[in-house]
Amino acid sequence: MGRIAGVRLGRTRGPWSPAFLGAAGVALALLVSACSAGGPVVQRPPRSGTIETTVNGRASVGLVLGAGGSRGFAHVGVIKVLEEAGLRPDLVVGASVGSVIGALYCAGLGIDALEQMALALDRDDVLDFNPFSGGVFSGVRLQEFVNRAVRGRPIESLQTPLAVVATERASRKLVAFTRGDTGLAVRASSSIPMIFASPFIEQKAYVDAAVADPLPTMIARRMGAQVVVAVNLMRRADSLGSGRGEADVIIDLVLPRTRMSDFSQRQTQIRAGEAAARAVLPRMRQLIASQPG
Repeated sequence: MGRIAGVRLGRTRGPWSPAFLGAAGVALALLVSACSAGGPVVQRPPRSGTIETTVNGRASVGLVLGAGGSRGFAHVGVIKVLEEAGLRPDLVVGASVGSVIGALYCAGLGIDALEQMALALDRDDVLDFNPFSGGVFSGVRLQEFVNRAVRGRPIESLQTPLAVVATERASRKLVAFTRGDTGLAVRASSSIPMIFASPFIEQKAYVDAAVADPLPTMIARRMGAQVVVAVNLMRRADSLGSGRGEADVIIDLVLPRTRMSDFSQRQTQIRAGEAAARAVLPRMRQLIASQPG
């Protein structure tokens, strides 16, 4: 069992394009079915810190779920294939839409439940129109739904270790939250500038992770993952300073651009995620076997 330090990174540059402006779309929609479960809302603010993983007899695997708007349905397909192959990750890093799916998955929600939620969408249940909040939507309802879905558990109490990545608005520094209020961390990670109000965490405002880095693979590496698998949903090369180069396996998915509220391609996106993940399974197994356990 090893202690893994939380990560706070320096200034990076990320995209500012419509591609990630749907970052919360699928994330918001996926929560609808799960949020019928009760549970207290966690009030302790998210923070960087240490997490622990236990790996017996094989290399540790870190899964990075990148930003990409409603194309994030593909994450569900990737996770489904990894689960079926017995390659469950030892830690998950989530950026924007990846943070929501990552939170639900790390909370112990089975892949069947995740897929069912992906096919049952109702954005009105999680979008709280409030133009006086600093954005079109305040994001409070998303935070509350996430916390109900994880039954009020803070990040450090989830079944699988999770790092939720967000961008500090003033400095544009990437911050990885590994403890505290799960819903608030996910809300920060998914707060698209001008669309969602920027939540404040200990007097600092945060915005969508993709503003700094849509695929923060360096987080997983610095948290101790020996094999880093990243799911890239962006339709362009990573920005200067990105951690893409820290990935051992990159699952690149070139999918049609969709709007935040457009879920018409969800089944196609899930299937595309499955196919892309199956294509890299041999490489993943080879890498895991080559690393000391």
